Amino acid sequence: MKTPSAAARFVTWFRTSARKGVFGLFILGLAGIGIMFLLVYPISALLDQNDRLGESKDRLELLQDHNERLSARSERLGSDGEVERLARDLHGMVYRNEQAWLIVPEIAPTTTTTAALPLAP
Repeated sequence: MKTPSAAARFVTWFRTSARKGVFGLFILGLAGIGIMFLLVYPISALLDQNDRLGESKDRLELLQDHNERLSARSERLGSDGEVERLARDLHGMVYRNEQAWLIVPEIAPTTTTTAALPLAP
């Protein structure tokens, strides 16, 4: 039997190695895509959820503060004195046999000056 020449052995080795290399690159590409789906997407989703969680916490704090102010106002409106004050101040209401007075500030007179026209020669 005849042994193949060095060139024939090289061609055979190159063909099998090239196939292995292309297959290896293909497997490496698939592994990269798998890593993208397994790591990158969930991490970006986690960061997005973290941002939304921070915004929700800020909004919750704002709403709680607003709720406290509304509760305090509600308690004040439970008293007759506060209701009377609002009726007088905002709506100008008075009791029967009571006169309402409105003080109007004096308006200062406005004066205007006109520039004198030059006399014709």
